[in-house]
Amino acid sequence: GNAQLSAEQIVSYDLGYEFPLSKRVEAKANLFYNAMDKLIETKLTGFTYNYLNNGERNTKGVETELEFLITEHLKGFINHTIQDMYDEAKGGNYRGAPKNKVNSGLRFTSDKGLTANITVHYVDSYELEQGKINSYVLGNARIGYMFPHKDLEAALSVYNLFHDVHREYPVGGDEIGTLAIVSINYKF
Repeated sequence: GNAQLSAEQIVSYDLGYEFPLSKRVEAKANLFYNAMDKLIETKLTGFTYNYLNNGERNTKGVETELEFLITEHLKGFINHTIQDMYDEAKGGNYRGAPKNKVNSGLRFTSDKGLTANITVHYVDSYELEQGKINSYVLGNARIGYMFPHKDLEAALSVYNLFHDVHREYPVGGDEIGTLAIVSINYKF
């Protein structure tokens, strides 16, 4: 541990607008800016990793989304985020996050309590001080059933359907494979 470690701080600004393109299509656009300070990073010292607060970074970007109604019970969406990160201490662009992320999917809901989602996520490659994160595509799916009294749901979720084994952190990060979760959710 590091007794000198402080909590990270972030100030965020977000400006968004939603508007219908037709009866079945809605568009959304957001501009964002994040000012981050006292970021916690991992540094290799000898054979051990230490955590320390390391500088300031600013992130700015644009998020766009289209949602479309295919049928009464089936909706689709696609969204794209483009962002830039600036490192104040180094005086330049910092590639500690992907420049582009794209998501798309379908959502099904029935009057009888059945729900199903399938989504595809693309994440651009990016650089960290410890190494490169390669771009990857993930497919996720979820099917659920809401019992008639609406407080109890059973679901099966599968993350990384296509078993794209990758890391989201280059050093010491776990390889991410396929994960299936069965859940029972009760609202009270």
